[in-house]
Amino acid sequence: MKMKIFGTILLLLLAILGASCGPAEADSATATPEKERFTPTVRIVVPSPTAPAVESGSTSPLALGGNYTCAITPAGGIACWGNNRYGQLGNGTVINSALPAPIGRLSSGVVAVAAGWSHNCALRAGGGLECWGANAKGQLGDGTNTDSRAPVAVSGLSTGVESVAAGHRHTCVVMETGAVKCWGENASGCVGDGTGVNRNLPVDVPGMEVGAAGLDAGAGHTCAVMDDGAVKCWGWNPSGQLGNGTATDSRVPADVASLPGPALAVAAGDQHTCALLADGTVACWGANASGQLGNGTRTRSGIPVAVAGLSGVVEIAAGGAHTCARLEDGGVKCWGDDQSGQLGDGGYGNQTAPVDVDGLAGGAVRIASGFGHTCAVLADGRIQCWGWNNEGQLGDGTPAGRRIPGDVVGMGAGPAQVSVGWSNACALIQPGGGIRCWGLNGGGQLGDGTYSDSGQPVRVKGLDAERIAVAVGGGHVCALSAKGGVKCWGRNDYGQLGSGANSDQNTPVDVVGLPEAAIALAAGKDHTCALTAAGGVKCWGANAFGQLGNGAVVNSARPVDVAGLSEGVAAIAAGGNHTCALTRGGAVKCWGSNRYGQLGDGSVEDRPAPVGVEGLAAGVDSIAAGGFHSCAIVAGTALKCWGGNAFGQVGDSTATDRPLPADVKWLAGTPASVSAGYDFSCAIMRAGNLRCWGNNEFGQLGDGTNAVHHTPVSVLGLESKALLLAAGYYTACAVTADGRMKCWGNNLYGQLGDGSTVNSTLPVEVVGLE
Repeated sequence: MKMKIFGTILLLLLAILGASCGPAEADSATATPEKERFTPTVRIVVPSPTAPAVESGSTSPLALGGNYTCAITPAGGIACWGNNRYGQLGNGTVINSALPAPIGRLSSGVVAVAAGWSHNCALRAGGGLECWGANAKGQLGDGTNTDSRAPVAVSGLSTGVESVAAGHRHTCVVMETGAVKCWGENASGCVGDGTGVNRNLPVDVPGMEVGAAGLDAGAGHTCAVMDDGAVKCWGWNPSGQLGNGTATDSRVPADVASLPGPALAVAAGDQHTCALLADGTVACWGANASGQLGNGTRTRSGIPVAVAGLSGVVEIAAGGAHTCARLEDGGVKCWGDDQSGQLGDGGYGNQTAPVDVDGLAGGAVRIASGFGHTCAVLADGRIQCWGWNNEGQLGDGTPAGRRIPGDVVGMGAGPAQVSVGWSNACALIQPGGGIRCWGLNGGGQLGDGTYSDSGQPVRVKGLDAERIAVAVGGGHVCALSAKGGVKCWGRNDYGQLGSGANSDQNTPVDVVGLPEAAIALAAGKDHTCALTAAGGVKCWGANAFGQLGNGAVVNSARPVDVAGLSEGVAAIAAGGNHTCALTRGGAVKCWGSNRYGQLGDGSVEDRPAPVGVEGLAAGVDSIAAGGFHSCAIVAGTALKCWGGNAFGQVGDSTATDRPLPADVKWLAGTPASVSAGYDFSCAIMRAGNLRCWGNNEFGQLGDGTNAVHHTPVSVLGLESKALLLAAGYYTACAVTADGRMKCWGNNLYGQLGDGSTVNSTLPVEVVGLE
């Protein structure tokens, strides 16, 4: 849908939403404390290099909910932290996390995220919507009232969604056509269908079939900005938060009265609402006991009032009883409730007019507000938060609140992704740092225009700053752009570069014949696969074992469709000569070489088309594929591996091959992520410690020895520090919480990146990644 306000303006849909639809009511039989009445949300879309000064949250991977926070990662995945009582962190558990925890099924392809009090929704490239968390009132939209600890598809919304907002227990979307649909709790009419009946499936909002440019959901109300700049609200209205001059609930959309000018965006809090106007000023209405209307008083208003002394605003965010604005110069001002330090001015006193957030002058590029905390994305890529932190929602690893902004651990500038291949490694540097590679370069896999090995990172030539993912294979590398294009470089004897030819390339070349935009990549020994926005899988390169999955065993220098996987896939992983896919329903399917049982179907027969992994038809959160084995995290707590096990890489304390999934023993923690190397495996625990098992000939287990281990051992020196992980041939690398990268294992070609060619049984720091 083209969004038109005075011609063509991209809507700034912003922040944050609210509590229950009507009087606060607990998500379960346990009463919700009074301070837990608000649920915020924020809409984020893919960055646009041509976006105007006021645009729709394009670089802000951020959504604040009820005592938790979620962020879109540079690779297009989601990480969440804070309260997890209902599974709202999406990682398969109900364990709180004071540090960012990735969602395995949403590792890429996410363009927007919305956070409610205890549920979230993610908008994928292509317009499909998935939600997770609390669902007592049907707010997940899957036709049930069952909570989900992992993302589930919203019924009937696999395509066509343009933006999403999540309230306390309801959710709404704007479709590409300009229509509005809502679902969830509806006691006071916040679903807007005129009935007051809860809905666990999306329903149309009457009178909103066309013309909506964006929306936000508050405590028990919803507001939408129209193409002509008008604002309409519906739902709970005890404090005048609908802006129609009354305190009467409305189960259908009602016009906001006396709006001073056309609106560009709207932000809804607990019982107040604010609009960003086309002239850069802000008007608010509703409850004002804490000064959240910003007009210098504490008197509520049923119609819009101007925020005092505020101009040049490009973004707004409404929290429980506070409001924030980002100015065109990058500064941030907040007003209203400050009992938890959420105004960020260093104090705890409520403010009835805007005050400056300490330390953010000129630095913020996006903002979002939760019930009692606030966050900002800075120009250098860091995320900073402040305010209430009782359940880890500030993401700094502590429960201590903050009155001024502080960094979220591991969500700053620097290495955003690492991938390790046979004898080289690459890192994606954010923001705008491009891709750096190091190690073996005999086939041009470093992408720097030479064929010379390098023991330190070198910049890949010819790649724009919009790269969001990198995948390293046996002797080739591929990179994904924010727009879905794929470029590859390095060895190409089997067509693994996807260029239509078979000649090696020492600088990136386009993958040809990829008609759909890609959202994720996986590189095997001599083949590559891409996940499309629709959830389909396409592969190219070597195919002697059927690893391309198209039912044949003929190599292809162009992408071919994987049989039976044209939609519904959430993540992909490529091993030596096999490939696996994780469906959005949590099932695992694999294809290709199966000599050691790495496909997990109970046989040792190669499969040129996908087969289901036995016992993993649902509940899987993430997958990994190694040389001859595969692994999966199940239900957020169990780690299972299968396939070749000569060195104990399956981790079941034996050296017996496993054609069916087996439990990894003695993990000594709950797994957060897993990576499979050639004949070893590694996992990051939720506490941040890293453990590896399997072959250790070159020190790739990182325990200071060369002893093989059939069960996990700790990587020394990385206790409670690892955030990102990649295992390769005989080398592994991790990104630490302070943004540094360390590698260990084989270093014959300089693949440890420390400037030497000396193997290391302990992590050493990669140098020159700036």
